[in-house]
Amino acid sequence: MRSRMLLGALLAPLLIAAASVAVTAQITADAPATRPTAIVDLATAEGLRLVQGQWRYSDVRIVDVEHRAPGPDLRPSGPPNRTYDITRTPARPTSTTRDGRCCARPSSRRARGMGV
Repeated sequence: MRSRMLLGALLAPLLIAAASVAVTAQITADAPATRPTAIVDLATAEGLRLVQGQWRYSDVRIVDVEHRAPGPDLRPSGPPNRTYDITRTPARPTSTTRDGRCCARPSSRRARGMGV
């Protein structure tokens, strides 16, 4: 009985050390290690002015497209499947620009659809 307790006392620190090595967190190399120099709130007129920004939108439609499932290389090299893509719909010629139409800042507090 005493030998089992001694063996347990010797193995416990080794098991804890091995478990802590195996459970280390993944480190992302591109994550910033410092605080940003500035934060700009694009939901405000002042934030848009600081970056000379402008809200734009484009009418789109969801289309069914052919694709491939992820393969062993984690790229789309697996078996064929179907997925969805977003395609721009033709815009009205009177109010279009090349990159979409100008609009007021969208409200993030109101519902935009049925959640489908």
